[in-house]
Order: sequence, then C-alpha cells, then structure tokens
Amino acid sequence: AGIADLADAHGGGYSHVTTRANLQVREISPEHGQPFLDGLVDLGLTARGAGADNIRNVTGSPTAGIDAQELLDTRPLAKSWHNHILNDRSLFGLPRKFNVAFDGGGVLPVLEETNDIGFQAVEVMEGAAVEPGIWMRLVLGGITGHRDIARDTGVVLRPKECNAVADAILRVFIENGDRTNRNKARMKYVLDAWGYDKYLAAVEEKLGRKLERVDPVHVKPRGGFDRYAHVGVHKQVQPGLNWIGVVLPVGKMTTDQMRALATISRECGDGQIRLTVWQNFLFSGVPDDRVAEVESRVAGLGLSTKASSIRAGLVACTGNRGCKFAAADTKGHALLIADHVETAVPGLDVPVNVHLTGCHHSCAQHYIGDIGLIGAKVTVSEEGDTVEGYDIVVGGGFGEAARIGTEIWKAVKAEECPGRVEALLTDYLRHRTGPQESFQAYTARRGPEALKGLADARLLEAAE
Repeated sequence: AGIADLADAHGGGYSHVTTRANLQVREISPEHGQPFLDGLVDLGLTARGAGADNIRNVTGSPTAGIDAQELLDTRPLAKSWHNHILNDRSLFGLPRKFNVAFDGGGVLPVLEETNDIGFQAVEVMEGAAVEPGIWMRLVLGGITGHRDIARDTGVVLRPKECNAVADAILRVFIENGDRTNRNKARMKYVLDAWGYDKYLAAVEEKLGRKLERVDPVHVKPRGGFDRYAHVGVHKQVQPGLNWIGVVLPVGKMTTDQMRALATISRECGDGQIRLTVWQNFLFSGVPDDRVAEVESRVAGLGLSTKASSIRAGLVACTGNRGCKFAAADTKGHALLIADHVETAVPGLDVPVNVHLTGCHHSCAQHYIGDIGLIGAKVTVSEEGDTVEGYDIVVGGGFGEAARIGTEIWKAVKAEECPGRVEALLTDYLRHRTGPQESFQAYTARRGPEALKGLADARLLEAAE
C-alpha cells in the first residue's frame, strides 16, 4: 500500500513484479526521483542493488518458512547477504550485473541455476566426507541469456558460511572480470577461461582455507517441483493455513489493486505479500475458512487465483514500452499469445512456460522457457523497413529439467507468433506419448527439423 501511494504521487500509477521477484515502478519524472527514493527509505525499502552494474537484488524461495517440503528457511540467508552487499561499497561497480539466489529445497524453485552464484539446500547423507545434515550446495556460472546454466561445483557449505564464500567469489571476479568487452563482462567468461578448479582455488586463497566437497552420490535427491505452486491454493506446513498465488497479467498491478490486495493480506492472511520470479505474488497465512473469501475478493479486483496452462507460466520482460534495449512490446504480445492459445488450443492440460524477452540481455530468460521468444526487427521491404518480431526457441527448462532451448525459427513477425505457438502446442497434443510427457521431452523427441516444418505446414493448411 505504501508503494502504491508512492507510485501515485511520483510515478505512473502502477507497478510490475519483475523476473527477479521485486517491484518496478515506472514513469517517474526527474523531479520526482529523490522524493520517491526518500519514500522508499521511509517504508524500510531500498532501490539500491536493483539494477545496473552491481549485485542485483537477492532472490530467495518465495515459500520459505511455509513449505512442508523445504529443507531450510532461506529468509535469514537472503536478508544477511542483502545487508552485506549494501553496506560494503567495495562490492559496488562490478564489471557487469551479478545475480545471487538461495533455494531452500521446496516445491517452488527460485531458479538459482540461472544465477551467477546459487546456493541450494541439500541433505548430505551418511558416508560423505562431511557430517550428515543440511548443507548448502554451491553452483556457479548461470547466465541463460548467454546460453549457460550454473553448474554444481561439488562444494558444500554450512548455511552460516554463505556470505563469506559469496564475498570471496565476488572479489575474485572483480579482480579478474573483463571490462573491455561488455558482452563478456560476466563471471561465466572467467570460468570459461580458467575452468572451475582454478576459480575455486582462487576463492580458497581469498578465504585462507579449503572448501568442503561432497560426492553427489552422498546427497539425497531433492523433492520434486510443483509447476503450479505459485498459483492457486496450497497447504502450508502450519496446520490450517494456506498460501494463495495470485495471477497478474505479465506482472502488472494498478495502485488501486495494490491497496486492495494489501487490505486482503492484512484481514485474511498474515499481512505478508511474497513475490515470485514468475511475476506474480502469494498471500500467506490464510486460514482454511478464509480461502473462499480471498478468492472472491481477488476476483472482484479483476485478478485471479487460477490460471490456464498457458498463463501460469507466461513471463515477459519490460519490453519496448519501458526499456530502450527491447526490440518488441513483449508484455503486449505475451497477452495476445495467451488470449489466442486459450481459444485455439482448448485441450492444453499441462503447464507450458512461454517466456518473451526484448533483447539479448534476456531478462525474461527465454532460453529456459518451454517456448522462448527474443525480440528481433523483421525486415519487410527492399528499402529496409522493419516491424517488431521474434526469434523462437523451444525445449528449455529449469530445476530438475534445466536445459537451454534450441532455436527453430528466426525473424517471425509479432502478429504471426500466436499462430506459431498454437502450431507447437497443437502438434504437442497430437504427438505426445501422453499427458505424462512434458512439452520439453516432446520437443527433444520430435527434433528441431520436424518442429521447424510446422510453420510450412501451417501455411499449407491456411491456403487450403
């Protein structure tokens, strides 16, 4: 509600949940910049570390502390690291943006494998080189816009060690990151040049000690993911309480909606709003006998606690309405795709993630979507006239199915993209082995050449 007041007084009267699970307020004129920042401080919030060439806002499990499956509540770790980086100016001014995430092992992943540094709560079993118990596994080098997913280093840490190790990792990068080429000024490229062993040796030198390592065979497999856990009603570990995920149209809320949602949270839940990397939010602490009321009040705001298979995983970056780098109106086109698919593919009965990003920075992480679209200018005349469009990839994934997608179409006009997505999903329903075969598994089995041909097949059907 406080942010809603600031957005009305100094911004455009709305806000967006971003793909790093924070709030973005836009259309702030220069003279309103300082009052807006002052207002954030008064609310106990900050915009420092939210963008530019520094450590990005920290992400943690949105269901931390309420998820029966989780191994560790990551909130203290994320808060401690947040305070650490904001209070040490030597960690500002990195060669390029730097992402850190903490995953507690619950049903709703935080996409830590897409971060430069990821800490994953794991259970180490008997027989390992360290005592059994809950440890944090270290993964490094995630940057999906550059087609790479963080890799397991074999290192495990006590939760209290995360800050010191992350600090050392950062300082090695600051000293050795390449500032001469902005496209390669990320930790991935130091890791590519050095290899993981050399990089970890430099980290150990900074720390003045060796890091513990555990063979993966001694790590208990984590519990599964629920791809709908960020939407709808879910039982909490606390008896009689629930979290409820609210769908936002590509992350957008008006200030009137924000105030009303805050009231619902106070009156029907524990007063908390938890943001997710899927551009939506959760109410938490809702008693069983208040669930129906929450659903009804949310619906009265023009929002929903239920989502179709296409909208549950619909992600879009800022797009060219608010970002100078974007080549297309990603949010507008995402909603057009969802509207079209709901009508044209009514039989879609499993969640399919569609990610639209406006440029190569890939803020919407298009390479890990089941279907990913990256903005491109499409030439439509000999004189070089262009229209908005996308290159399209398929078969990406996250968590237990982490994978970089494969490009199948280039320079597709935006107006044609809903039909292309329809063609992919229709073919999936026709040729999958059954509902148990994911869209990702289907694309791998079908192969890129067969999928590329769907565009020609669609044109033939239209001509007939």
